[in-house]
Amino acid sequence: MYKTNLIQSQKLFFRAFPPPKFLVMNSVGVDISEHSVRFVELISNPKHFMLGRFGDQSLPEGTILAGDIKDPGTLKTALIGLRREHNLSFIRASLPEEKAFLFSTEIPASLGVEEIRENIAFQLEEHVPIKVADAEFDYTLVEPLFDKATAGTREVMVSVFPKTTVETYLDAYLSAGLTPLSFEIEGSALERSLIRPGDMGTYMIADMGRLRTSIAIVSRGAVRFASTIESGGEIITEAIEKNLSVSREEAEKLKTEGAFSHHGKYRELFPALLESARALTEQIKKHYVYWHNHPDKKDSPPPPIEKVILCGGDSNLEGLAEHIGLSLRAVVEVGNVWTNAFSTDNYIPPLSRSTSLSYASSIGLALREV
Repeated sequence: MYKTNLIQSQKLFFRAFPPPKFLVMNSVGVDISEHSVRFVELISNPKHFMLGRFGDQSLPEGTILAGDIKDPGTLKTALIGLRREHNLSFIRASLPEEKAFLFSTEIPASLGVEEIRENIAFQLEEHVPIKVADAEFDYTLVEPLFDKATAGTREVMVSVFPKTTVETYLDAYLSAGLTPLSFEIEGSALERSLIRPGDMGTYMIADMGRLRTSIAIVSRGAVRFASTIESGGEIITEAIEKNLSVSREEAEKLKTEGAFSHHGKYRELFPALLESARALTEQIKKHYVYWHNHPDKKDSPPPPIEKVILCGGDSNLEGLAEHIGLSLRAVVEVGNVWTNAFSTDNYIPPLSRSTSLSYASSIGLALREV
């Protein structure tokens, strides 16, 4: 009985209600972080998507901590504000990766959709410390390799959340008058925003927030690893504020004007800023090295990371990608969040490139079913 109930609940939370046809054309992605709520609407036309409504709402410190909603009332107020201001209704949302468990497993290639979910449910407690009855999960079919040893099977990547986490976020949206059509891990949204479908490569994505950086490693079209670094762009802002004795607002402005560059107007600041960014760089490097030194279940070496892709509000700082690249001895570049929405050669959205980097997750969420 619990198995049937689990499958039915997953249809509600992850596959949700099939949207009416008139809703499929426009898709809204909403991403909640510890300090803000951001959303993007993508509008379909015959040639490409166009950017529709978009916006953000700041959240007071302590509203959300490590993925837990600590102040439901404040979050509800913020969501209601966005809903009313932008006339939002149906959305696609992310869940906090701090609460997620990821694992890979193999299933018979002949299984249908419902059989796949049953098969994963039977295996769940072997891989994660949550009882099946207390868990919600989603999965991604991994693009197969031509390997005789795996003939007749298919690899799947599974993301698992405590049911209480999913219900808490669902309640938050519903109480604000918003209806989630789907939930997913942030890393999957980032992958959909930044990497083209069918790309079998292996990439690290680093989404830089103000105080935290989300790390996702994608390989063969699926998120293989996800983690959160307790460091972000704020450390660079604080270093500029301290060294130039300016306000936080002025420090933020200088940061975007090239203060983090040994070529720029404030090049004398570069050594101090480099030191301030060391903690972030070292944590990214730690995850980069970890990936390359941990073989899979068959003791096969992991595919090497071909590129590190940066996104997030502070990822566009002049010189930062170069600095991280030198530390990792790897290719590091700032991502294009519109990769799978449109080409800026044909359409220029009403959102600057630097600002759009903060909307990578929201864009990926909006692209889920379109």
